[in-house]
Order: sequence, then C-alpha cells, then structure tokens
Amino acid sequence: MTRATVHRRVLALCVAAFAFTLSGTAVHATDAKALPAYRLEVGQELTYKEDNESKRGEGKHNSNSVHTDWKASVVGKNKDGSSRIIVQAAKTYIFNGEPAGRPRSSFAYCDVFNDGRVLPNPTLTVLFDPTVLFPRLPENAKELADGWESLRLNDDGRCAYKVEAQPKSANVDWTITATTKTPLDDIYLVTRRGTITFDLNRGLVTKATRETTQDWGIKSQGKGTLVLVSVDKHDAAWAKKLLTDADRYFEASRIYEAKTDEAPKDAKTAQKLLDEAREVLKTAEAEVSLPLFKDELKDSLKSHEQMAKYALDDATRRAKVVGHPAAEFEATDLKGKSHTLKDYKGKVVVLDFWYRGCGWCMRAMPQVKQLAAEFKGEPVAVIGMNTDHNDADARFVVDKLGLDYTTLKIDHKVVQKYGVQGFPTMVIIDRQGNIHGLHVGYTPNLQREVGEIVRQLLAKR
Repeated sequence: MTRATVHRRVLALCVAAFAFTLSGTAVHATDAKALPAYRLEVGQELTYKEDNESKRGEGKHNSNSVHTDWKASVVGKNKDGSSRIIVQAAKTYIFNGEPAGRPRSSFAYCDVFNDGRVLPNPTLTVLFDPTVLFPRLPENAKELADGWESLRLNDDGRCAYKVEAQPKSANVDWTITATTKTPLDDIYLVTRRGTITFDLNRGLVTKATRETTQDWGIKSQGKGTLVLVSVDKHDAAWAKKLLTDADRYFEASRIYEAKTDEAPKDAKTAQKLLDEAREVLKTAEAEVSLPLFKDELKDSLKSHEQMAKYALDDATRRAKVVGHPAAEFEATDLKGKSHTLKDYKGKVVVLDFWYRGCGWCMRAMPQVKQLAAEFKGEPVAVIGMNTDHNDADARFVVDKLGLDYTTLKIDHKVVQKYGVQGFPTMVIIDRQGNIHGLHVGYTPNLQREVGEIVRQLLAKR
C-alpha cells in the first residue's frame, strides 16, 4: 500500500462525514439581473477557512471535526478561456476534542471557466473537490430562473442549485441553495444540503454553510461553514514562479505515485521501483524554491521509508498467491445455493471482495457490474465475495445497485486464503485455476484495467 494510497484512505473516512459542495471565486457585475460569473485575474490569491463537524449524540467525545485553510492562486490564463488555479488545502483533524497531529497540506490544480465549469485532471480526486471553492454557476437566464445542475467529476455526484433570493440591487448578496446527491448516498442513507452566499458586486462567494445526515452505520449529523478571509493581489512574476514550481511538483508526484503503485505488484522489482521513486522526490525537492512545495516534498521524503515498508510487505503477500493455484472454497449465494471454485473450472474467474461499509467498494461496484455485462456469454465468471456479518447489508447493496451477477457470503478464512489485506480487492484467476493477478483499491479505469487482463487470459490456449 503506497503512502499516497494510505493518505487517501485515511482522508476518505473524514470525507464521508465532512464533504459537501460550497463556494466560489471572483466575478464582476453591476446589474442585479446579470448572470453571476467568475472573473479571475492572474495574481489573485483567495484565502478561505472551513470548519466541519460531525456529531454522534451528545458530548465532545461523540464528535469529530476538521478545519481547513484553503488558498486558491490564479497563475495563468489558458487559450480556451479558462484560468489555471493552484489550490492548497491545509487540514487539521480533531477527534473527540483532540487534534490528530499537525496540519497536513495537499495540492491540486484546476482549470476553471467563468461559469464554474472545471476540466478534469489527475490531481482532482474524490478527496479534492474543486466545487468546494468553485461551484457551478448558471449558463443562461432560464437556468437562473429555474435552477441548474452540475456533475462533480471526482465522485459522479450531482448538485442541484437554485437561487432563493435574487436581490434588486447589485450591492446585496444573493442566496443560492445547493443539494448534492452521490451514488453512495442511497447505500449509506446520506443527505446533503447547503446554502451559498454570493456577492454579485464583488463576484465572490463570501460564505457557505451545509448540513448532512447519515442514517446507516455510524448515524451522524454534520454541519459546516466556509468563509472568505481575504483576496490578495500579486504581480505576474509571483504567478509565474508559483506555476513553475507547481508544475514541477505535480510532475514529481505523478511519477512517484506511479512507481509506488507499481512496486507491490512484483516482489522482484519492488525495491528498485521504490528507490527510483525516492530519487524522484529528492530531485524535485532540490529543484523547487518555494517553501510550500519544498516543505511538502521534504515531508514526503520523511514518510517514504514507512510507505516503502508497506509496499514491500504487500509485494511479499502478493508473491505468495500470484502464480499459485487458487485456494478452493465453498460458500452460499444470497439465495442459499452452494458454490465452489470447482464449479467454474475452465473459466476466467474474477473474485471481487467487498462489504457495505467500504466506500471504495461501493464506488467500484458499478464498474464491476459493467465488467460482468461486458463478458456475458463468454467463459468468464465475475463473483462478488461479500464479508458483511449481516446478510441484509449484502442484499441491500445487491438490490439497490441491481447487481445481476453471483454474490457469495464468505467468512474471514476465505479472505485469508487469498491474502486480501484491503478492500476492494479483485482476484483474477486464469482458466487453469491459477491466480494471475490482484487489483487492489478503486480506480476510475477499473473496468478497462481488469477487462484487458481478462481478454489476455481468454486469448491464451
């Protein structure tokens, strides 16, 4: 498991409780009937502070919170009319009233159009949502009057916006409501509603609030507030330097994560890849000059040895199962019918290990369903391997997501046999009954990545 993966999974626990769609940046208007629009200028530096709290019952020991200091720096204009923005989020987590370590920064970039459209890029993950700072705005008068929607690129969520209070004067704030729905909300019984305060004259979201509820698992209620702190202006040289260092940082991060993600897949090359990854960070740290990127790369170097240990341990575990005969098992499906691995002899078998409380499993499930449909009628079996203690949880997910392939109820012994350490894990077994490979975790291209492996195995005789 890479450091980046560990960091994403830890953050994901907090994101499930705290994430919501909020605020914005700069716009210019002198007419209250004008469409709101961002008018971003190179050299602008927007600072926001955000506080979110999730409570389970009464008392401080039943609450978790996170404070985030945001900086959004406009560093360039693109030929398509969008603005290149470097975003920094420094988060401090507080569990049961106690801070959990020092603030930790993360970075992303986004290309934002005047109406809030954001182009996708690899730095915008489920944990770094640009709509927190740049919500979508209406494109025309009809949307302004009737409301509008936007699709969040990072988690396929949909946010419905509606102007609740449109002022008669440009000097009065607008009030916009935002209701967000993600594919996971039906699984975890989550609701998200927010209110955005938009200063049409200044062209900024000055405040945003949100409320969330979760009625499955750890039932909770959450509240959050984001507030504009300051808008500073810098010269073109400042913007150019920030862009140059940011590009170098993102390039190094991309190469580092690619190498550390690849390392656990082969014990023979794992150490070499990890050493190369460390050198990538070391070189980048020497080349950047701005403290915010230099310090982040130094922190990553300090964390590298621990991350490398996880990766090497993972590679060792994989080596014990990949290339070896798949362990036999017997389990029942949700209708009580017994299944064994022998029942699928001569087929390529994909075992998907999951449970309801695993958000990454739920994110992956639609792609697993598409994978099963892609190979329907061919000698391929996609099988869900559910580890929930309560059968009702497995049935709920299967029914809600319309999973039409076999789902088996398994115990921890089967999990151990296959060396599964994290969820979701997909085990790919060839037609001779040997484990060909493992796919651990969620990726946006899961169906394509696993599908390519399946096609290769089908082509072998």
